Amino acid sequence: MQSSRVLIRKTKLQPPHNDERTIARARVTGRFDLGPGTPITLITAPAGSGKTTAMVQAFHHFRQAGLLAGWAGLDYADNDTTGLIALLVSAMRTAAPNACAATAILLETGLMPPEAVLQRTLLNEIADLQQDIALFLDDYHCVTEQRAVELMNLVFGANTRRLRFFIATRNQHNISVARLGMRGLVRELTFHDLQFDPDETQRVLHLWGHTDVTENQSDLLRQKTEGWVAGLQLASIALANEPNKAGFIQAFSGTNKRIDGFISDEVFQKHPETVRDFLLNTAILERFTLDLVNAVNPGSANYESLDYIEQWNLFLVPLDEERKWFRYHHLFNDYLRRKLTEVHPDRVAGLHRTAARWLFDNGYITEAISHAFASGDMEFAGGLLDEGSDALFSAGRAMTLETYARRLTDAHIRRLPRLLLDRAWQSELRWRFKAAEADLRDARIAVQTLGSSSADCGFDLDYLREKLSHREMMLKLLNDDSAGARTAAQDWLDARHSNDMFMYASSLSAKILTDREFYRFDLVMSRAEEVREMFIQHGAYYGTVFHDSIVGRSLQRCGRLDEAVAVLSRSLGMAVTLHGEATPLASMPTSLLAGIAYERNDLGRARQMLAGYLPLSKELGFVDNMMEAFLTSIRLAFLDRDFARVAALLEEADCAAAEFGFDRFQGRILLERVRLAGLDSFFSHGLDALDLSPLPDAFDDPWSIPQPGTRHETAALVHGELMIAAGQPRQAVAMLTRWLRFATHRQARAGAAAIAALLARALVRDGDIEGAQRMLADVLKGMTHARFIRSFADQGPGLAPVFAAIQQRWREHHPAVADYAGEILLAIGAPGPAARTVAADTQEVALYEPLTDREIEILRLADGGLSNGEIAAEMAIAESTVKWYWQRIFDKFAARGRRQAIRTARTLGVIGMR
Repeated sequence: MQSSRVLIRKTKLQPPHNDERTIARARVTGRFDLGPGTPITLITAPAGSGKTTAMVQAFHHFRQAGLLAGWAGLDYADNDTTGLIALLVSAMRTAAPNACAATAILLETGLMPPEAVLQRTLLNEIADLQQDIALFLDDYHCVTEQRAVELMNLVFGANTRRLRFFIATRNQHNISVARLGMRGLVRELTFHDLQFDPDETQRVLHLWGHTDVTENQSDLLRQKTEGWVAGLQLASIALANEPNKAGFIQAFSGTNKRIDGFISDEVFQKHPETVRDFLLNTAILERFTLDLVNAVNPGSANYESLDYIEQWNLFLVPLDEERKWFRYHHLFNDYLRRKLTEVHPDRVAGLHRTAARWLFDNGYITEAISHAFASGDMEFAGGLLDEGSDALFSAGRAMTLETYARRLTDAHIRRLPRLLLDRAWQSELRWRFKAAEADLRDARIAVQTLGSSSADCGFDLDYLREKLSHREMMLKLLNDDSAGARTAAQDWLDARHSNDMFMYASSLSAKILTDREFYRFDLVMSRAEEVREMFIQHGAYYGTVFHDSIVGRSLQRCGRLDEAVAVLSRSLGMAVTLHGEATPLASMPTSLLAGIAYERNDLGRARQMLAGYLPLSKELGFVDNMMEAFLTSIRLAFLDRDFARVAALLEEADCAAAEFGFDRFQGRILLERVRLAGLDSFFSHGLDALDLSPLPDAFDDPWSIPQPGTRHETAALVHGELMIAAGQPRQAVAMLTRWLRFATHRQARAGAAAIAALLARALVRDGDIEGAQRMLADVLKGMTHARFIRSFADQGPGLAPVFAAIQQRWREHHPAVADYAGEILLAIGAPGPAARTVAADTQEVALYEPLTDREIEILRLADGGLSNGEIAAEMAIAESTVKWYWQRIFDKFAARGRRQAIRTARTLGVIGMR
């Protein structure tokens, strides 16, 4: 839930600066089609062939023609797919600021979404581009990691009607040229297309100061270098010191003499020692600015050396128009690095360490860590990775973080507390609880070790301890340890000393969630909006989705459904803005909104909202959204009489709850199983062997439980169902009455509705229909605004006569209650008011749901005097199954026992029909 922002270096989005020594190559750039031609132009040639120069000229030509063009200079750090997407989007948006807006939002606000979400959003936005954009990708051969290659091939193969690519690379190993070519998507330029012709060769030599070179000499040099611009430049540098140019050109053998030797003899050795030392000491740098040079080459006149190198055209490439950042030509840089290792091997590690420290201190984290590892000092590299882990993680570079971490030993990682805490946080959010526990255990040991050391460790130990406590608390919260998380959150808030607003806000949000599970709603009433504002001020917009989902669920639990819908709708809007629709993040509020729609009997809306979201609910968030998605889906399938789907969903929910260790969810699935078994014998199989271990042992009296919570409430409901099924309705009435008083006292209206509905069934089963009417009328009076409907309707048709009586009795004195009862009757599916009569003298009721053939057979055999055991033997079923059928018959007839059920069946002619 932390804020993240993927930052892209400005120089990566600008083409290198072509100076006055560069000639215009219209012959080559003319191959870069300005019109809506082939989507991909691929320039493949060795180093020093002029690929980048041609790309730069074409880029500026496009811009001057009024076309939209973006530039992206790639390097090996761009193999992190998140960073690669960020680079592509930034490049497109420099050309067209409105392009890929949704992907940009995903990258710039909140915790980084799953990679699949980023990819899907990017591909969709590329397909929907409304403007033509030319995107220039330089040094594409740096993309080497398989996932990055696969991503780019997806991008190239997407609908590129509006987006055209111009790609410079040394090889084609990482691009599906054959497949793209078969689809007519790619046009290729090669080294042959880039070779200098005679006219270009003479012009560039004159531009480099060799005006006395004749046309014949120029053409001979072109033939010897095969028109290779790097070879021409090498020869040009050597010519500057040659009095006999004709002889030099005649003897030049650029095509077969080793380049290293030529650069050494004709370029490197002919310059002053201070310049040579400057070149060697800066060779380790991928790019550099004067301040960085001063760090790695102290005590020298670096400004003068840089100016000298530029004047002598020693393969220096400016990276920005301000000429602050430079790099060497790759060919020259390769030589310098080999030379440095050869003549000064003792310098290499120190230069990398110095560069790493400067880059890190100036905010270039990934470059710094690369240099740290290149130094060979794993302790230093690990320390720098640990110091920069928060910045990398918050910027969505979790893949980069893991890639670097894999270069360290496990023993080393266990000494890096900041890295461990960030890895644990990532695992917690993705429900990888065992991995999170392992990292937190190692982090705890590392912090303790640092704290026991007498030396200055360089860490803010108080902040580390606070962050560790926060991560441990959040692990309990996300792992649905409500009691542990509640205590940990309060302890964290009491001990808080830092100004980290994200940790403070998320701890308050955790308190709202855990307090709700123990029937406390004061924080949601008093501080919910204040806490949300804290997330926004911190830039953690992602956190507002989690927070609003917590608040919306809490409002639903205390019966404020309209407010819950408003808050959850806001949460959904933010989730869609951040990650898009049909994403794990959007599934959090969507699942909860679908649950409320179902509760209000808006079944069509509930189905519509859940479509496609059930699998996503298992990927992210809190257990509540997954639980609500499954339970609502199960209930909708039951109403559709799709029992096969109900059974499959129950099994899948059980597996998901067990996989993550969510015992509260397991308890709710148990409750759903026993409720469905009471409604249809299809689900009664195996109830005798139910595993009740996920439920707490204490459930009978909430007033005597030290810390009663929703788990105890679920246990009471499960045992209440089982008591009714076992013919013990009075025990169920006693227990559920205590729970109803407790839930009402705590203003937990959702719980009160569920308890009251089951209590009414128990009262009816016990023959106290008047008591059921009085109790339900009192409950409905307190819930006319909330309008819980399906909690009552899902208890089945046995309660229909009770609600019919309430509707008739209260119509005049309390029409709101009568209307509420009428809505529940409609949800049950009962007939109109004229048919809803209760015969007080006989306690006989209209038949609201047809009996099955098996239920009628049981009534017929019982009417003949057979016991349950004899009926079971006659029908070849278990005696326990016979008892379940009797429960269904009692519910349908609102009967107290067998005799009343048989009498009602005779009166209605049911047995006679047999």
